[in-house]
Amino acid sequence: MKKMTWIMMAVLLVAGAGYSALLTVDFETNTVSSVPLGYTAIRPSPMTATQYINTVSSTLLGGSQAIKYLDQSSSSSAGGIEYNFVPSGGQGAVKFRFSFSPQSISGTSSNYISIGIGGYSVSNSLMLGSSANMYAEMRVTGDGTVRVYSNGVNVAISSAALNSSNTFTMIVNDTDAAVSYSGYSDNSVAANTVDYYLNGTRLFNDAALAVISAGTTNGLGRIGFVNGSTRIGLDYLIDNISVEVIPEPATIGMLGLGALITILVRRMRR
Repeated sequence: MKKMTWIMMAVLLVAGAGYSALLTVDFETNTVSSVPLGYTAIRPSPMTATQYINTVSSTLLGGSQAIKYLDQSSSSSAGGIEYNFVPSGGQGAVKFRFSFSPQSISGTSSNYISIGIGGYSVSNSLMLGSSANMYAEMRVTGDGTVRVYSNGVNVAISSAALNSSNTFTMIVNDTDAAVSYSGYSDNSVAANTVDYYLNGTRLFNDAALAVISAGTTNGLGRIGFVNGSTRIGLDYLIDNISVEVIPEPATIGMLGLGALITILVRRMRR
């Protein structure tokens, strides 16, 4: 019986190791009508009546609060909120997920929030506002459509695919080996590529594009929701932001070996 218990613990250790959390944000501890806590960078500063990112009361995306990302300003000031999810260096492969809801459709496809993941930055500026730092990107537009951008390729998704509550996921692999994940229609992402999911359905797999440079690991470390100047028509709720690490195959193998050694040592002592 003890042997079986140790085996089960080892299996759970290996199975759970692939999804340890690097960042979890649900806005439940924020003060309503105030900017959210814990960000690395936020704009504009100060917030205005027509351009702001504030905490609001809402149960639409689960929980009791979310953030409202609004830009109805004709000024040229950019907006956005970003989070660093590693303290230093960077991560090779991650799963980035969040929920969002369009509150009004009043803009055009040229007005959008860029939601993406890039390299770690110690700078307190909106680094993801630069396309050079955006390794993987999707855009939620003012006309209610979603567009995936990978290596310059625009994969437009019909507005009919959007619900009042939506979940978007990026599986980003900035390593030179394929990594495995679970819970979606596919179970692995090729080296230096990205898988994109909307509400559990894969929108695009850019394995043929090799969007992230091979031979180097840039170090994934920052996620953000940013828009450029004069983006009238943006009004979205955002919630349930999470980033989880996906270990490389060698890491999983070492964890499995460690668990096996633990079992054998316990057995020999008896």
